[in-house]
Amino acid sequence: MTPKLSLLIITYNKLAYLRGTLLALQLLDEPREDFEVIVVDDGSTDGTKSFLAEFEPNYTLRWASQVNAGRSAARNAGARLARGALYVILDDDFLIHPGSLGALWRAHQAHPERILISSLQHIGVSHVAGLLETIVRDGAVSWGDLHDTAPAEDEYALADLMRRMLSAGIERFAVPWMAAQGMSVSIPAQVFSQLEGYDERFTAYGMEDFDIGFRFVDAGGSFEWVDRSLLYHLDHGHNRTVLFKESTVTTRAFYEKFGFTPFFGEAAQGWLILKNGDVAIGLFQGMFERNILTFNPGWDANAQPLATYTDVRELQRELRAKGVAFQVTADETTTGPASFIAVDPDGNPVLVDQHV
Repeated sequence: MTPKLSLLIITYNKLAYLRGTLLALQLLDEPREDFEVIVVDDGSTDGTKSFLAEFEPNYTLRWASQVNAGRSAARNAGARLARGALYVILDDDFLIHPGSLGALWRAHQAHPERILISSLQHIGVSHVAGLLETIVRDGAVSWGDLHDTAPAEDEYALADLMRRMLSAGIERFAVPWMAAQGMSVSIPAQVFSQLEGYDERFTAYGMEDFDIGFRFVDAGGSFEWVDRSLLYHLDHGHNRTVLFKESTVTTRAFYEKFGFTPFFGEAAQGWLILKNGDVAIGLFQGMFERNILTFNPGWDANAQPLATYTDVRELQRELRAKGVAFQVTADETTTGPASFIAVDPDGNPVLVDQHV
């Protein structure tokens, strides 16, 4: 019997997490003939292949191993093995609430042309070892207790963005493709084929998910939030600096793919400005805590001095008089280059940085 859903899992040297993920899938409510699990080992050296060869779960599991080629190539390899009408995209560090597959399938039947977005919660790294131990020992998960194990909110700016997008309505945002975050997406097999899968030029951490989301929206597609499908990401304590360096490289590749070219800055120094026409994007490695909107008084769109402009200190005085909050202020007794960081009503930083 052909399954309705294919759960596509990629893994690389995270056997302890993968074991917990696959064991927890045995707790799913969905009839076993309705889904299959596909695992692609992207060149692990930690015993993953031996584990997969011996693992016998209560559901259909198929797996393949390949020379390390990156996340996109591994996902596409999994899709080539899949038989379901809906691809549930996963990693090796996720748990799925037992009722999620049923919710996803009902949403797919109602909106067969849409990419589905699951709700996502994060499990702090300090809780993960104990949780995995319980899954291995008891074959059980206390689903009702998992909400108490989330990490600090400031560690997950993207998770915060996702919550705001879902609560306000994805279609209201200028960049709805950013809803295609990581493992929260389920893609109809037909749509996946039309998009020709993930772009395998993205080999390092990040952006392969936003890329496929962007291409989907650009082709006229829309998303559907399935709030009753709940996934839990098991934090693995990666060094954030390392991940940021990798994501900066892939972020640059993403924007260059769509016509942006380097305009100002030095990538070797950790910052770069890219432009496409009059639109500019800044990539800053480790300089700011989160995404930030910037303005440069005294410069035109090409970073050339303007003959007349409103000084940054005058802008600061005007905004302060209107009750705007500041994170950083400019010294109003000085002249020349200066900057301030204001905070918008949603709590996002806005940098006004004068260089002249």
